[in-house]
Amino acid sequence: MKRNEEEARIFAALSRVETPEYDIAGAVEEAIEAGSRPQPHPLPRAALLAACLAGVLLLAAAAAGISGAWRYFFRSELPQNAVTTVGVSQTAGDYTLTLEDVVVDDNGAMLLLALSRADGGDIDPEASLRTNSIHATLTVDGKTFLGSSGSASSPVQDPKKVYFCFETRSPGSRESLLGRTMTFEADGVAVQLREPDGFYQLREKKPADLSPLAGAWAGEPFATNHWEKEVQETLAAAIEAQNLNVPLGGALGEEFPGFALRGALMTDDGGLRVAVSSSGRVRSGDRVCTSVSVEALTDRRTGERYEYAGGQGIKLSDGSSAVLWYWRDCPLTVEDLPYLEMEVTYAVDRVLSEEPFSLTFRADGGSAVRVDLEGTLEVEGVTLHPVQLRLSALGLTFYFDDSMDTAHVVYEAGLTPVLNLEDGTVLETEWHGGYGGEDGQCAIAFEAKDEDGGQVFFDTAQIRSVTFGGLTAALP
Repeated sequence: MKRNEEEARIFAALSRVETPEYDIAGAVEEAIEAGSRPQPHPLPRAALLAACLAGVLLLAAAAAGISGAWRYFFRSELPQNAVTTVGVSQTAGDYTLTLEDVVVDDNGAMLLLALSRADGGDIDPEASLRTNSIHATLTVDGKTFLGSSGSASSPVQDPKKVYFCFETRSPGSRESLLGRTMTFEADGVAVQLREPDGFYQLREKKPADLSPLAGAWAGEPFATNHWEKEVQETLAAAIEAQNLNVPLGGALGEEFPGFALRGALMTDDGGLRVAVSSSGRVRSGDRVCTSVSVEALTDRRTGERYEYAGGQGIKLSDGSSAVLWYWRDCPLTVEDLPYLEMEVTYAVDRVLSEEPFSLTFRADGGSAVRVDLEGTLEVEGVTLHPVQLRLSALGLTFYFDDSMDTAHVVYEAGLTPVLNLEDGTVLETEWHGGYGGEDGQCAIAFEAKDEDGGQVFFDTAQIRSVTFGGLTAALP
């Protein structure tokens, strides 16, 4: 795998970080509640690679290629011995949700679900189980599964049914999911509203005027780590001292009141920062807004436009939250506030149902395989100690009795496992993520892709052995 200098630097840095198992979806939801929300901005290539390394799973709908509704999501066939047919249904309010099939292995699960109207009528093709306001999770033996998750809905195939593919994985976990009781839960059904160009928030046509913030702060720029709790409290105090609460205005601002300008300040790294408070979930008829975001800052004097660069959530003393927004390569200061305006977007859903779903199932893993390993793996002069291989239709993971700080050499060397098939052919894999723990051990996951980047599923019954550098593990 070829990497440019920036990508190599990011992978090297991230691979050295030892992190415990982390509930990514939960962290995002907490960030939303705090007013600091991941933004729908295109990421540079290196940032996308970093997200992949962090284990974010993205599922994309694809052309037909296998039997059943799985074909709406993947070109590669799912081996039949890996799929468990469930067929559990629940009607909640006006909708019926059916869990048709699951693929479960030691480290995660992939679910195929079908949503329809209880009255048999046509369903909104944009209906979804995961939106700004509707969340979906997997619990295992009654506890939330802490792993990265992703979901996708199918292209329109049936006017009376929408299919969903939900996947959640935790390759760093040593505790297996096989044979355990799992429950898929969703808060309801909603449509995440988008702009005609596909942008997945609603843009307020009237920019917010920042002139009411002029003169409210005259301190020195903050020059410390803005992510430390004590510093966040200092920044929050600096905003509250300005005693401002200016509505954002515009049609969306009137529909969803509670989002307001709270002040501005300067920092040595982000320059001008503008605080926008969030009242959280705001309802207007069947529409609900969960957060506001800032897109760009414009200087009315010159027409110069500065793109969003970031936002930092802060908690205010009254229990509410706000976000300090800042802009890329922006030279403007608080003295320029009388001449500035800010583009704002709203995360809005059209809620179809708030009746929750809960579908319980159990799967024994089908073709999932574990192989305990002995010996060492030599990679560019570094001795690694692989202790176990886990292999299923969804991918393969090697576990090491080494820290991620040591095992990152696997990525740096471009070393990936090769699957030796029964017919004498081989299937190459590629890096999918590194997962370190505080116990000094780590796991590295790999998967196979087709020439178009689509996921290739493994039929473990057709795999004779796995070769990883100088190590070969025979499958039972």
